[in-house]
Amino acid sequence: MQATGIGAQFRVRQLVLFLKFTILISQPTNFNIMTRTNTKRERLILAAQRLIHEGGYNQTTLADIAQAAEVPLGNVYYYFKTKDALGQAVIEAQLREFEQLVSELDRLGEPRARIDGFLSMLVLDCDTIAAYGCPVGSLCTELNKSDSPLAEHASALMQARLDWLTAQFAQLGHDDAAELATQLLAQVQGAVVLTQVFRDPKLITRQVATAKAWLDDIA
Repeated sequence: MQATGIGAQFRVRQLVLFLKFTILISQPTNFNIMTRTNTKRERLILAAQRLIHEGGYNQTTLADIAQAAEVPLGNVYYYFKTKDALGQAVIEAQLREFEQLVSELDRLGEPRARIDGFLSMLVLDCDTIAAYGCPVGSLCTELNKSDSPLAEHASALMQARLDWLTAQFAQLGHDDAAELATQLLAQVQGAVVLTQVFRDPKLITRQVATAKAWLDDIA
């Protein structure tokens, strides 16, 4: 077992990073705060993200999204001709958010610290996860069940996380980086599902701690 070597300086930087994560994660939920500063298109995407996360893609209508975004329903079709077009925009927005998250994680320097930050993000959002699950995992699962044409596009959200984790394990010198990345992501997603099923935020916190201990063992 090798010590992580994360000192006080990293912990300060991590705290700052967590605050940025909190802002990033809360954008769809705190939508009403954003309505006056965002364009109608941005407001529609933010509202769609929140409503799809809370109620599912199939149950969310364009009328629901228009009302939440405070945009007349007729105007929605100017920006998005179909619900799937808006769904595609939501997927693209989530990809951009993950890219922003990764750019912040990259500032941490060492791959072990980056993975630690990635896992800690889940703890910050544990209450939302307990209420609604993972916005990425839930969307991918629902779209695949209904054989939606968006399913393949949505899978890119999970693939981006898998690719990033694989790169981190490779930088740590593991020849089986892809397998380790899959194992960690599967553990995390399983913990997210159980957290939502049992409505227990502490469950994801415990599982993240277990994942971090596993990382220490293989580092």
